[in-house]
Amino acid sequence: SMGANANAWTQDAIDELDAMLAKSTAAGLTNPDPINYWAADVSAQSPTAQIAGYQDQVRQGAKVILIVPMSGEALVPVVEEAGKQGVITIAFGGNIPSEYAINVYQNPFLNLATPTAMIAEHAGGQGDFLLVHGISSFPIDQQGTEAAKLVLSECPGITIAGEIEGGYTIPTAKTETLSFLTSNPREFAGVIQ
Repeated sequence: SMGANANAWTQDAIDELDAMLAKSTAAGLTNPDPINYWAADVSAQSPTAQIAGYQDQVRQGAKVILIVPMSGEALVPVVEEAGKQGVITIAFGGNIPSEYAINVYQNPFLNLATPTAMIAEHAGGQGDFLLVHGISSFPIDQQGTEAAKLVLSECPGITIAGEIEGGYTIPTAKTETLSFLTSNPREFAGVIQ
């Protein structure tokens, strides 16, 4: 349950999971029957839709659910209910604060702080920057944005000239960036996503 299958990161995750399941099955360790739920499009993504999809997977007999939580807190009740039924929930790219969730978590703060510092240094600590959110209401986006803003605040010559929503998809990010740049004609020293 990873939301719309509309970006390279999601597709890479699916491909890697498929490859691992194939190896595990070939070794006789598993006999998976994956069930997938995908939001129809980025605009349909919401914690409520993800919870409904998660519950559908449980009703269909899923034994293991891998999920990128849109809101870990919102998922807690359904993850706990499913966990009591023996369903294993693995969250990555986010955190579900439940004893029934296995959280494989990246560090979203450092994931954005490090490249932001490199871009700011490359820009000589000067200029206008554009921040491109994945989806600004998602905790992982909020943590990354906090990191980028903290790094950029150390550079008094840098201004955050705008923030837009990229929807975690290349086409949306590209369209919104071009729209912003068209409406705000000036030279930008950096774009942070």
